[in-house]
Amino acid sequence: MRLLPAWAGVALAPLAAMPPPALAQQGSVVEGVVYVRNAKSTGALVYVIPAFAEPPVAPVETVLIDQRNLHFVPRTLAVLPDQAVAFRNSDPILHNVFSPDTLGEDFDLGTYPEGEWRTRRFRRLGAHVILCHIHPEMEAYVVVLPTRHYVLAAGEGRFRIAELPPGTYSLHVWHPRAEPFRREITVRAGDTLRLEIQLERRGATRTLPK
Repeated sequence: MRLLPAWAGVALAPLAAMPPPALAQQGSVVEGVVYVRNAKSTGALVYVIPAFAEPPVAPVETVLIDQRNLHFVPRTLAVLPDQAVAFRNSDPILHNVFSPDTLGEDFDLGTYPEGEWRTRRFRRLGAHVILCHIHPEMEAYVVVLPTRHYVLAAGEGRFRIAELPPGTYSLHVWHPRAEPFRREITVRAGDTLRLEIQLERRGATRTLPK
């Protein structure tokens, strides 16, 4: 089985009226900064859904979440519906992988030692919390998205989604400790749309948005 890091998508063209070929080649950019309670926040997942687009086909590659130094790495992983995720134990101790019934896809992959992994396909859209029965402090999220246009906010909450076909999009931001954010945007051929996004904090809870 081939294991890859978090897969970065390729732009999808909307099925609505397409721009002339010369304009279609001019990819647009959406970039900016995400704040949670006025603090720049890494770990926010920013994604845009094109209007009138077909659901993306899941890549055949399996992506990886590692259990290393008593952490899930990465802590947040975005995938497409029906994409496979491998959970590998790289610690010299036993680990477990399970998810409670938050989206109707609860599962328990059991407990296994260093060097082994288990694989799970995620089908329902939304954020699936991933936990370990042995180490309750461990937590990760697999977020199933209906789009290939996504990015995790990096240092100082900055994000950049490039090579977008011009058109109308629904922009979403997900963060494990904030209320979900949504806004309609329009991008023109070759333009850069810059945004500052303020999220409202929800407090320390594992209740997830649907």
